[in-house]
Amino acid sequence: MRLRGSGFLRSLIEPWFPVECARCGRSDGSPCSSCLDELVAADSVPDLGPVCSTLALLRYDDISRPFIADFKFHGQ
Repeated sequence: MRLRGSGFLRSLIEPWFPVECARCGRSDGSPCSSCLDELVAADSVPDLGPVCSTLALLRYDDISRPFIADFKFHGQ
């Protein structure tokens, strides 16, 4: 369940507990601005037969892997 005002709460907490970038460790959020510039949009997904539809936002590579793993295993 998402709390109302969670953006406000985050703005109060982050100065004391900065979010580190999952890839480079900078305290500029995750992904940080430099890593965000390096992320590449996914190519079109080939036809998978019986699957109705698929969606990929990012190319899965060395740059996006830490962010995907952080989301998958830590919900970050």
